[in-house]
Amino acid sequence: MSERLNFKPQKMLMVSQFQKSSDNYCYAEFLKKLAEQSGFEVETFDCKVNYFFLRPKSSDLLWWPLKLASNFITNLAFLLKTLRTKPNILFLVKGENINFRVLKILKWWQKFKLINFYPDSPFSVANTNSSYNILRSLPLYDRFAIWSKLLAQVLQASGSKEVFY
Repeated sequence: MSERLNFKPQKMLMVSQFQKSSDNYCYAEFLKKLAEQSGFEVETFDCKVNYFFLRPKSSDLLWWPLKLASNFITNLAFLLKTLRTKPNILFLVKGENINFRVLKILKWWQKFKLINFYPDSPFSVANTNSSYNILRSLPLYDRFAIWSKLLAQVLQASGSKEVFY
């Protein structure tokens, strides 16, 4: 008599900017479908939601305070969603606005693999491809997937445990 395998699917929380329209190509949408086809239970969190109706230009006086407030709300919502979801894998696609302190708290509070897929250079802060949060969170990631072999050694020297390209 053969024994039935009790396979419990891995739960993944994918964090990224998700497109409202399917007309645009989106890394996150592609990776989500791939994970689902591989048997993962995938929940998503859009880390680029604007919580305010005002859309000031970067030259407006309100731009910076509204951006900070929106980012604070995003990180609080992300923290609560992760605690509620209890994922086995927390998978960020870029996620440059996710605060490294929130990731640190979550790593302390829950057991999960923390993975980031970064299709740009995480060291390009000047042209806004990256952020201080990404650089500070590098040692927290269990795996960091990057587009170039050239960045692997630099990422490992910066504290990343495993780097894939």
